[in-house]
Amino acid sequence: MAGAGRPYVTLPEKLRVDITFGNELMYSDTLEEYFGEYHVYPNNAIYSDGEYNERTSKELLPLIRPLQSPQCKRYLQLSKILFSQHTAPTNYYVTVAPEDYQVGSITRFFIQKINEPHRIFEVNSDQFKSVNTVNQPGPNGRLYRRDRITWTITGNINIVREKNIAATRILDHTLPGIGTYILTDPTEFSKIQYTGPQTNLFTSGGIYTTSNLLNYVGSYHIRIDGNAYQGPVQVSGDNRQIFPVK
Repeated sequence: MAGAGRPYVTLPEKLRVDITFGNELMYSDTLEEYFGEYHVYPNNAIYSDGEYNERTSKELLPLIRPLQSPQCKRYLQLSKILFSQHTAPTNYYVTVAPEDYQVGSITRFFIQKINEPHRIFEVNSDQFKSVNTVNQPGPNGRLYRRDRITWTITGNINIVREKNIAATRILDHTLPGIGTYILTDPTEFSKIQYTGPQTNLFTSGGIYTTSNLLNYVGSYHIRIDGNAYQGPVQVSGDNRQIFPVK
């Protein structure tokens, strides 16, 4: 990997000679850590040995610890691009605000590892925007791809389900597997308009709470009174009502 470049002619007194006992420099071609004498030219090019030797001197670079893993070394050797400033994506847990329910939909953001499709992260808008290929903080755009989805959260249960299934299918073109690994519940976060009794419904959370205000996750049904109750179907004598998140 090309560095600053060694000058053709340099007077000995212009060179700075030093020694490293580790944790400072690495070879530019193999990225292996360097130990021993080195010399520095006026243009800041760094080479091994106390003075330049055509047979043994090799270009050195400041040591970057993340590049010591074999996968990172191979990537850098092929791409010639440093990526030491990039950061890995982290999962963001969606919080739906009352005003979101007034709008009827939210925008959800996802980042996927290109060579590991099962590694999909739901992220916030700031992390989504930070994906880059210029060695800046944020996920590496050469290793990760991204896309967003408009997620319907209010309305008739059947329409909500159909809209989100359709949107997921479209998103699957750019983020393969999104419907298998992440968006498995098309009614997630939804507040359902009453359209008559419903059975065998399921929520992964964020829609209802129990009587003691705990987030409810599981199967539920809607009775003729318009209220939601735990369990897939009505059971005589079982009235464990759940309550919409305010």
